[in-house]
Amino acid sequence: MPTKLNEKEFSVRHLSMSETDAELAAWFIRIHRWDEMRVHTAAALKEDSKLSLAQEDAGFLDFSEGRDEQALKEFAAAVELDNKNYIALFAEVMTSPLARSNAPEDQRAMYEKLNHVVDLKPDFAPAYVELAKLNLAEGNLPAALVLSRKAVQLEPFRSGYHVLTGRILLRMNRPSEAAAEAAYVAQRWAGSDRDEAMELWNQIPAADRKTDAPILPESASKGESAVGMVKVVTCNGSDFAITLDVEGKAQTFRAKGFPVGYSDTLWVGRDHFSPCFHVQGLRAMLRYNAAKDPSYAGDLMYVGFRDDLPDPKRPTSEAAAH
Repeated sequence: MPTKLNEKEFSVRHLSMSETDAELAAWFIRIHRWDEMRVHTAAALKEDSKLSLAQEDAGFLDFSEGRDEQALKEFAAAVELDNKNYIALFAEVMTSPLARSNAPEDQRAMYEKLNHVVDLKPDFAPAYVELAKLNLAEGNLPAALVLSRKAVQLEPFRSGYHVLTGRILLRMNRPSEAAAEAAYVAQRWAGSDRDEAMELWNQIPAADRKTDAPILPESASKGESAVGMVKVVTCNGSDFAITLDVEGKAQTFRAKGFPVGYSDTLWVGRDHFSPCFHVQGLRAMLRYNAAKDPSYAGDLMYVGFRDDLPDPKRPTSEAAAH
């Protein structure tokens, strides 16, 4: 960074009112202030319905409220208005049927679109994560590792990217390196992020770790824990309830507010995450205190939604990284 900045070296222009409202809406997305975001999005669209960022904002608003088909249309419109809008393009890809398809032609299309996102924005880490997962599904572990490490390089503050790297290393039969990634996260993060790292740590045979075990605070073991697949979530104002399938048995947990976390590799966790939608079918790890009321299992301390990696379709290196 230069020691002195010269204002004359920067280009300056005035934003229109529609651009100003759209930028404010985009900021409110990042801090989850949806009421203000809604006001500024409506104002931006009223002032200029052909503004790409305003259409993108509308897409994220629809997505946050579970209107996925409408969100997809908004993202597509944003891309059509500005073909360099990499965030709208990424969101369009991830909300499209391509992202849920295992058909080879659809996965090839995903590669092309995600690589185009990277072409537009080479430092956009989430695109590298999705490319890593696609390569992992194809059995191309070396490419997946390169892509995952690129995401870590770009955003080292996201614990889940370190864990993703560790999980890939473990599949490559490099357990000591995987253990180092798990220990790094467990020692520095808390809550569901630490739980995710410790899950990886515990999957590695002790004799293969070859690194010191992370020293965890006493609070890390408080409460009881449960792991299962998300069956139902209910949001009613600030009341939150989640039902998991735990070894074939439905168990419901409740909370005031939303004490939730998520794997950083879940794209729905990126800035616009809502535990009220898009979590059914995910695996969740939670901590809770046993309920005194027999109608439900426990009071949530926190819950973490997990991004389980796909099993490779074949052990080949045919998939191509960017």
